[in-house]
Amino acid sequence: MKLLAVVVVVALRLQSIVVQADEEVKQKFQDDIMPISKECIALHELKEEDIKALKGFEIPPNQEAKCFAGCVYAKLGMINGNEFEPTQFKARVREWLQKYPEKYQKVEAMLDTCKTKVKEANPNGGDECHLLPSIMECFHSHQEETDSFRKFLASVYGS
Repeated sequence: MKLLAVVVVVALRLQSIVVQADEEVKQKFQDDIMPISKECIALHELKEEDIKALKGFEIPPNQEAKCFAGCVYAKLGMINGNEFEPTQFKARVREWLQKYPEKYQKVEAMLDTCKTKVKEANPNGGDECHLLPSIMECFHSHQEETDSFRKFLASVYGS
């Protein structure tokens, strides 16, 4: 379960939700993310240092962990082909945040900014393992959103 919580943390790093989630939002989120998390865990083995990095919202230290996080991002609809293309992910987030349109707008703006930055950093694209560091670096550049995201995770997982 500890590992699964780490997977969820990585997958939802993008969300930048500022408010505590209500039960309906938590349930939608968990219903979407759990099957994806389990599938990616089966494909990519994580070491203790990977788990520590992911919990700390750091770029994973090795290729297998980058591929794991990239797998989650791709299955959530953030990576399409060899590019960071979060159109499908935006639709998921819009559904999760139906009650919070102002929060969705912040997420959408961050994703649009990151799409441009990731493209600049990877003009030839790349697979999910290769794109992951650039995506996470962009998320890190949105400190206000990502700090408040931890509140959301605490509300979902009680940690």
